[in-house]
Amino acid sequence: MTWDPQQPGAGRPPEGQGAPPPQPYPTAPPPLPNAQASYGGGYYAPGQAPPQGYYGGPAGPYGAPLVYGQYAAPRPTSATVLAIIGLVLGGIAILNHGLGLLLIASDSAFATEPGWPRVDSTISMIVWLVGVIGCIGLLRLNAGSRRMMLGWAGVYILWLIVCGAVAVTHTIPEVIAQSGANRPPGFEQGAYGGAVCALVFFAAYPIVVLSMLSRPHVVAAYDGVGRL
Repeated sequence: MTWDPQQPGAGRPPEGQGAPPPQPYPTAPPPLPNAQASYGGGYYAPGQAPPQGYYGGPAGPYGAPLVYGQYAAPRPTSATVLAIIGLVLGGIAILNHGLGLLLIASDSAFATEPGWPRVDSTISMIVWLVGVIGCIGLLRLNAGSRRMMLGWAGVYILWLIVCGAVAVTHTIPEVIAQSGANRPPGFEQGAYGGAVCALVFFAAYPIVVLSMLSRPHVVAAYDGVGRL
């Protein structure tokens, strides 16, 4: 006789009858497809293996996730300020030296002798063109822009030293000689002092570039992934 729990006074079921024994928990779900296996759907062509994603599965359309403890470092504020200042200074320098070369090429009466000024304007304009490209790279967070600007700053400082040496040994003595005996008192000291002040003024920006772009958080932002 089969035990029926709906019958009045059914009581406890006899041995071997009643509710079925509890079933074991279902097995774990099958693992996600291997990232190295062929994948025939979504954003990838049939047979193309998608990049590695979470838990060994294929990644989404935005690429593989960052490793735990890592983050994509944002552009540092100091690099942004340096890039904007560099673009302004570069634009002024390129306009100034480009106009000077144009006056020299047109034999204008406003142009000075076409010797050293031509060399100075040509090299300075090339240097600042490279600097403008590096500043744009800083704003775009390009990986090589930081090293490019460090190299640019070193080259520009060396070029300023050359220009200062030429001014002290050639340009200023010629200006003093052309002024004649009627030059005002302190004219020579003012000429040499002005050259030194101009050298310090123009060297300030590349020196700050060397200092700010060598800081650890700037290096992490441009040369790798920052660590939490």
